[in-house]
Amino acid sequence: MAYDRLYQKLETKECEKEVFKMTRARERRIRDLDDRRCTKDENAKVLAKEVEIKERWQRCFSKVLNGEVLEDFRSRE
Repeated sequence: MAYDRLYQKLETKECEKEVFKMTRARERRIRDLDDRRCTKDENAKVLAKEVEIKERWQRCFSKVLNGEVLEDFRSRE
């Protein structure tokens, strides 16, 4: 009985639009995971190895969490 109600609801134009909307959103989320841009180190060298990229992000987040980024911006002013 629950499936019958679901199928009847899916046959409406409004529900059909909602299903397509959810499908497009899901597709965009999946595509974003595969779409990589390059990651560079502090010297603007492009990093290719997964280990190097992870280490770069670890250093970056460490600076942010320890407040070092704010100090860098203040020193530039």
